[in-house]
Amino acid sequence: MKNILLTLVLLVSSCFTAAAPAAKRKSNGRSKNTSQLPLFEMSEVNPVLFEFMDIDILNNFGQASKTWNILSQSETGNRSLVLNMENITEDNISQLVNLLKRIKLTKKLRIKNMNWPFLRSAIEKLEEDFFFRNLQELDLSSNFICSAIFIEINDLLLSRMQNLTILDLSLNGIGNEGSIAIAGSKHMINLTKLQLCENEINTLGASAIANSQYMKNLSTIDFSLNSIGDDGSCAIAGAEHMRNLTNLDLENNAIGHLGASAIARSIYMENLKNFNLRANDIGDEGASAIAGSEHLINLVNLDLSANGINTTGASAIASS
Repeated sequence: MKNILLTLVLLVSSCFTAAAPAAKRKSNGRSKNTSQLPLFEMSEVNPVLFEFMDIDILNNFGQASKTWNILSQSETGNRSLVLNMENITEDNISQLVNLLKRIKLTKKLRIKNMNWPFLRSAIEKLEEDFFFRNLQELDLSSNFICSAIFIEINDLLLSRMQNLTILDLSLNGIGNEGSIAIAGSKHMINLTKLQLCENEINTLGASAIANSQYMKNLSTIDFSLNSIGDDGSCAIAGAEHMRNLTNLDLENNAIGHLGASAIARSIYMENLKNFNLRANDIGDEGASAIAGSEHLINLVNLDLSANGINTTGASAIASS
């Protein structure tokens, strides 16, 4: 890593002489901020702060559908939509079908408070040849999605999203079965970013995704707050399909020095720029392996905090 600008988060203190305690599993605020704003004010709002335009069907489903119909006749190619299903009832399904038909030009879609039985009913009423051809980003975070529900979502919804490049499933519970479904889904072939933070995934799920032929275009993957362990980290390190990764988040995954060393030795990690290993237990041995890596030559940001590292490992990183 010599002669490389390295922004390193590595807190050196006496507390690192002991193994880092397991960090508590918790929601970490990664869900996107979707403030309730009037539809037509979004063009005046900083897009960095408010990524999604919110059509609020919670209080007035019919008006939301009507408003989107007006917008669909204008320039909607770059529009984004938040679909809030909190108060939708069975009586709204036909309106939901009409709304889905009108958002085919949408590029970004977030679904909040998803009611999968109602959404499934609406999707099943769409024509077989109906596709969300423009949709590139789908945010399904924080929707209590289990593996069985995700498998249905993959078959019924993602199959209509042929150009999807970003999928956020953070803070659900898809587990290993859901991860295996992702790995085997041809609908994922264009993905460049996959967010799986806090999804009850262990080694089996991480290995399936790492070795999937449909994951070969990924540049960003977030496995933070799972339990992939050393074996999962080794699977990622040894997977040829992971060679395009530039951003890898393995925070809080029970990874030790073996998993860290595997990443350091991997010829497939040479494009990695941002690497988060915070809150694991790699110790001095893992830190030294990363410091001496011949393959992590493009690293810009590295977070090794809360890893049981003392001055030996810190010195190795600092001098690399």
